[in-house]
Formats: sequence, C-alpha cells, structure tokens
Amino acid sequence: MRDGQSFAIAGLMDNRVVDIASKVPGLSSIPILGNLFKSRSTNKTNSELLVMVTPKLISGNAPPPPTIEFPKPFMDTGKFDGKNGESKK
Repeated sequence: MRDGQSFAIAGLMDNRVVDIASKVPGLSSIPILGNLFKSRSTNKTNSELLVMVTPKLISGNAPPPPTIEFPKPFMDTGKFDGKNGESKK
C-alpha cells in the first residue's frame, strides 16, 4: 500500500425481518368481526458496518502530528456529588 491509500479490515452485515402483530383486546376475539380489529406488518432492515483504515506515513524528521483534544465534561460531578452519594452543602 502507498501512503494515504485506504483498505477495509472488517465488515458486518445485519439483515433483520420483524413481524409485528397488533390487536384491540376483547374486540379482536369476536368471530368474523374480530379481523377488523387486528393488523400485521413486516419490517425488513439491512445495514452494513465497514471499518476502513487509511495509514499516514511520517518520517523521523517530521514534527509530531497534532494531538486530539477531547471535549471537556459538561458538569464537574466532584462539585455536586459527595462521598457515598451524599450531596455537599
């Protein structure tokens, strides 16, 4: 492979078929008329997960790549939560 070329290392396919039956309790058990209060449907889904890798070659003289800065947490739980779940006052 050359620098910057991508290749797939893994893949996963998911094919699902779900049958859904709905009915109105009581009314659906009436002979002949009960069919008016029942429904059936089929849901088919296909999904695919693909893992791609794109290597980037660096030389020994190149500066280090930039570091990824993770987002800061929304709340500092240490300020709000005390030991063993007791709240600070």
